[in-house]
Amino acid sequence: LFKLDLKNDCGLPDGTYLFTTKTCPNCRQAKSYLEGMDYIVVDAQENPELARGLDIQQAPTLAVISEGHTQLYANASSIRAYVERV
Repeated sequence: LFKLDLKNDCGLPDGTYLFTTKTCPNCRQAKSYLEGMDYIVVDAQENPELARGLDIQQAPTLAVISEGHTQLYANASSIRAYVERV
């Protein structure tokens, strides 16, 4: 499970954000893992400053923001492992 804890300096409110791209082959799979959960899809190519501000390196990446901290789960298998834990 890849997890990175960052201070949230990007100004996003607490929540769960799935960073995707239009050409991402595993983003659809990640969305299926998140079925039934509340999250917001963010296109990293259309929001490059936001993606850069959160240090998003690949798609899919799930960013979970809570109390000023951001936890990143990069790739579909890490996202699945996160969903299985919550």
